Amino acid sequence: MLLLFNITMSQEPAILLFSGGKDSSSAVHYSARAGYAPIVLLTFDNGATRELELYSGIRAEHFRRMYEPRNVDIRYMTAPAYFLFEQLWTFPQERMMKKFQDTVLACAACKLSMFAETIMLTKDRRSSLYQKFPDLDEIMYVITGFSSRQAESERRVYAEQTRIFMEMVGELCADFGLQLIHPIYKIHRGAGPANRLTVMMGGQPLRIEGTCLFRHTKSSVNQEVLGEYLNLCLEPVRTHIECFIEDQLDKSPFLQEQPWYHTI
Repeated sequence: MLLLFNITMSQEPAILLFSGGKDSSSAVHYSARAGYAPIVLLTFDNGATRELELYSGIRAEHFRRMYEPRNVDIRYMTAPAYFLFEQLWTFPQERMMKKFQDTVLACAACKLSMFAETIMLTKDRRSSLYQKFPDLDEIMYVITGFSSRQAESERRVYAEQTRIFMEMVGELCADFGLQLIHPIYKIHRGAGPANRLTVMMGGQPLRIEGTCLFRHTKSSVNQEVLGEYLNLCLEPVRTHIECFIEDQLDKSPFLQEQPWYHTI
């Protein structure tokens, strides 16, 4: 799977997964400079983050005002991701911990849920995305604020920002016609570059994001374990997306009487 790190010039609409933190904020600048239009800053509610919508909304409005004089169309919306997060981690947590060597994979489950929800939002014209922004053409690009410093930190490794996660989830998105782009992955090694870029563009170097209940997760991420977890989850996630697109949600593995994880 080819990982796209260099953002290319485009006038296509794009979704940018947005928390309001410094990394996703930096990705806004790169996306705006590349010409994507409109850019929809999409904040997901996983059910475990306090005041997320408040903080990300403040930051999104900051960017809208900053780029409005430059004729860059910045939009903002929120969407739920807690149903899939519950299915992939919260409900089967005890079983998952036993199977995967006591590794806490909450962050991987959370981001996988968000990417799955993004696919469903973009592939259904009846979704809340197109209901809110009916003038949008079909979205084909999803931009992240993933950074290598988050995947290589000695203090904590964020599973969802490792190459194996990006490759496997990138393949899932590609199967449904979405291209993932990680414009700051190879650039930022700390907060300094992100803050300097914000100031250069006329903004303020604020770090605004909600507080996640899983923020103190200390598990180091074994790449083999992460790959096994994703292999286990991707098939039911893919089936759920297909059932959603085909209007057959009653056949989704996540909506059956017996939980999909009962054999784990």
